[in-house]
Amino acid sequence: MRLFVLKTFVCVLLAASAVQGQITTADVRVRVTSPGCDKLKDVYLIVNGDELHPVKLDQDGTCRWKTDLGDDTILTSTASFSLRADLKRSGCKKAEAIETKNQADLVFSCCDGPFRNVNVKIEPPMLASYDRYVRSFAADRNPVGCREFAMFEKGQGAINSAKFDDEDVYLHLGPFNPKRQPVGLFLNKVVVDDRTLVLTRDGVVYRMTVQRAKGQSRSAPGLSSNAISVDIKTLGDLKFERAEFQVIK
Repeated sequence: MRLFVLKTFVCVLLAASAVQGQITTADVRVRVTSPGCDKLKDVYLIVNGDELHPVKLDQDGTCRWKTDLGDDTILTSTASFSLRADLKRSGCKKAEAIETKNQADLVFSCCDGPFRNVNVKIEPPMLASYDRYVRSFAADRNPVGCREFAMFEKGQGAINSAKFDDEDVYLHLGPFNPKRQPVGLFLNKVVVDDRTLVLTRDGVVYRMTVQRAKGQSRSAPGLSSNAISVDIKTLGDLKFERAEFQVIK
């Protein structure tokens, strides 16, 4: 009986400690610790991978910023964040919960490069999207891997602050769907230097065939061996002609 009570007590303690430090809040505070942080000007926060809606941060002192997310509250135990600062980026991380103030606290060591900004143009213009699988940056506190995404309504836009050593970037023709992992063009192997690269439909098909053979396709489990035929048909149905990739400064 005593053993049962002791086990129950331990389980209650573990459950309480799991809940401790978890809050729902709209008040987010950001601090950057790296040299030169006092010179950062345009600082944004990416919340839960949504690059379509970056959150502009307000200065709150030297190397400190803040924001009120309003109705878009976050749960500190599950939300992921990354920083964008003057065309640089951080890795992804979780916030620490400051329960006494009901605040989410983020401390970044931002940002070690090199970073590359990639301009994308699809012809004819069509809806396109990309997602980035960001590996954790070891220098940050509470680092996590995350998936970030955005769309180009007319097939043209920029993928900013890409750090190809620490993330995998995929381009897709069509809207982004966060509930699935579609087969896309692996840009890490496309943007290899600072020149402009143009890929026709045949070039895209070839590269997707190679990346699938090398296991770089992020394909959904159980993808059939004739999936490349589906890709070719999709490109044809969309009347896709070419994609242009250019590194911009």
